[in-house]
Formats: sequence, structure tokens, C-alpha cells
Amino acid sequence: MDDLSQKLDEAGGATQAQIEVNKKRETELQKLRRDLEEAHIQNEAQMATVRKKQQDAVNELTEQVDQLQKVKQKYAAQSIYTHSFALFAIYD
Repeated sequence: MDDLSQKLDEAGGATQAQIEVNKKRETELQKLRRDLEEAHIQNEAQMATVRKKQQDAVNELTEQVDQLQKVKQKYAAQSIYTHSFALFAIYD
């Protein structure tokens, strides 16, 4: 009977030790989850910043293209007017 009681106490001690190990692992897992969530939030913020910078660059380049097209159209119109005027001067 003492032998069984001793084995039961040993098994109970082993179970308690396993419970403590499981608690430590659970605590570590919760910390890792928090760290992962924090890293995810930081990554999302960085991505938003990069997207905004990229969109700003696209908007600036689009504006530059629009301005260049206006200058090109103005130059083309002046060129046509100048050539027409030169033709009229020749035939005049």
C-alpha cells in the first residue's frame, strides 16, 4: 500500500511539473502572438506610408506629363501658325 501511495505521489508530482511546463509554454506562446500582432501592425503602417509615397509620385508625374502635353500642343499650334504665315508671305 505504501508503494502504491508513493507511486501516486510521484505521478502527481510529475503531473504538476507538466502543468508548470505547459503554463510556461502558454505564456511564451501568448508573448509570441503579441509580438507577431505588433509586427503586423507596424508592417501595415509601413505599407500605408509606402503606398502614399508611391501615389504622390504618380500624381506628380501625371501632372508633369499633363504640363508637357500642354506645352507640346501650344508649340504645335504656334508652329502651324508660323508655317501658315510663311506660306501666305510667299504667295503674297
